[in-house]
Amino acid sequence: MSGLAWLTPLGLDSAEVESLASLVRRLAYAEVRPVTALLRELVVEPYRVRHGHAHPIIQPSRSTEAINGTSRATRLVVEALASLGAIQVVRSTLLSRDGGIEFDQAFRATRAWCPSCLAEDGLAPYDRLVWSLVVQARCNRHGSVLVDRCRRCYRGHRPWHPRANPWACPWCGEELANAVPQLPSPATSPATPLVGFLEGGGVATASAVSAAFTWLAQRVGGRNRLSAQLASPASVISTACSGTRRPQLGLFLGALNLAGEPLDAFLAHPRPRARRPRKAVARPPPLIVAAPTLRAELLAALARTNPPSLRAFASSQHLGPATIRARLPTLARELVACHAKAERACHARAERRLVNSVRTSFRALTRSGVPPTRRQIEVVLDKPGVFRAPLAQQAYRECLAGVERGAELTRHR
Repeated sequence: MSGLAWLTPLGLDSAEVESLASLVRRLAYAEVRPVTALLRELVVEPYRVRHGHAHPIIQPSRSTEAINGTSRATRLVVEALASLGAIQVVRSTLLSRDGGIEFDQAFRATRAWCPSCLAEDGLAPYDRLVWSLVVQARCNRHGSVLVDRCRRCYRGHRPWHPRANPWACPWCGEELANAVPQLPSPATSPATPLVGFLEGGGVATASAVSAAFTWLAQRVGGRNRLSAQLASPASVISTACSGTRRPQLGLFLGALNLAGEPLDAFLAHPRPRARRPRKAVARPPPLIVAAPTLRAELLAALARTNPPSLRAFASSQHLGPATIRARLPTLARELVACHAKAERACHARAERRLVNSVRTSFRALTRSGVPPTRRQIEVVLDKPGVFRAPLAQQAYRECLAGVERGAELTRHR
């Protein structure tokens, strides 16, 4: 592995720093080996020896986070290359640079490139780290749309395809710089200055990002309005403002566009002071009824034909049932007993009326000795669920038994 000593990421200290996928691809091309074989020797086999033949999961561009991000697979590749002498290889990734921004689900699943940049690179073409981001649709230097398919076979490929190389398509061998770029456009993604800011030593800390989101929310008129303008759930905006969770890259760049400020100025906003809470208004003291007055009211409630429940009586006096029980326990028990007795009497009267109505309807519908059905009685009484009551069922059975006894007496005569 003699090429590792000089293999340093290209484009350092700028927004066009090389990605880790491109760095490993150049190394494999220099060693005349497939990328998969190189990874197996550098990362997989040493990891299995150290961890009892456990196999690490290294699937760049097959999962939500590609190898250029901050995943465990990225850390394994960086540690393997650094231990063998690769210089500043960690700067080809976003390890320890994400700070207050979440880069999960921010990377492309396939390789994308700018043909004009690869043509200008000459004998040392490489992929920029910013090209691997989904939000980066155009080249920052030329303004053309990034290409993700070959011009000849019109096929895309993964960053670490087994036959991947710096400047040609792994399927047909067509040079990637030969693709015809689209017309230039001045519109670029703010991801380019973000990568340049991180590459220059800046760190978007969690406190700075949280303070920037809080400032932007107050500027637009609240978190709900910020949620509507960024087309993001209010809960996500709330967690970003409070700092309990880092915002995704797309949400952060959307907020940066909405602020209309440079990245440095956006992250330099101090957290606005929280509004002072309103002074608590003293509640009026609870209404305390004198004991003689309360006793008189309770005795009057006991003298009624239908005494109220203890809860209803306490509510009428603006008190709680526990207060009544504590101040007048004997009268409170008497009120509970009288109310229960009145409820039972009312229930008994209702049951008697129900039984009488069933029997009356049964006798009215009985013609020429044919008893009516339950459905007919329900229709006459206009009570569909009348026979759910046990007493109604018993009255119906007694009426049927009476009809049968009358029929037997008639036959005997």
